[in-house]
Amino acid sequence: MKKKQEQEAELKEKRVAFEKEFAEREQKVKESENELATLRLQSEQFEQKIEEAVKKAEADKEKQLQMLFKYEKDLKAIESSGKMQVVEREKIKE
Repeated sequence: MKKKQEQEAELKEKRVAFEKEFAEREQKVKESENELATLRLQSEQFEQKIEEAVKKAEADKEKQLQMLFKYEKDLKAIESSGKMQVVEREKIKE
């Protein structure tokens, strides 16, 4: 009788351990499935995000270049104006 109780206790311990291990594995599988779903979603959105980033970078660079062009254009106009004033002053002096 005592041996039977010992066997039942041992069997119960093994069952509890098995159920615990099974629950842990099941949790890991669920976590892996969630991670996979997240990664799939990110991979689907990746190309779109890259396109958006490229468009933004292009727009930023275009704006920067336009500002630089305007600055250089204005600078040339000022230089030209200054040269014309010098020429006019020289003409007046003559």
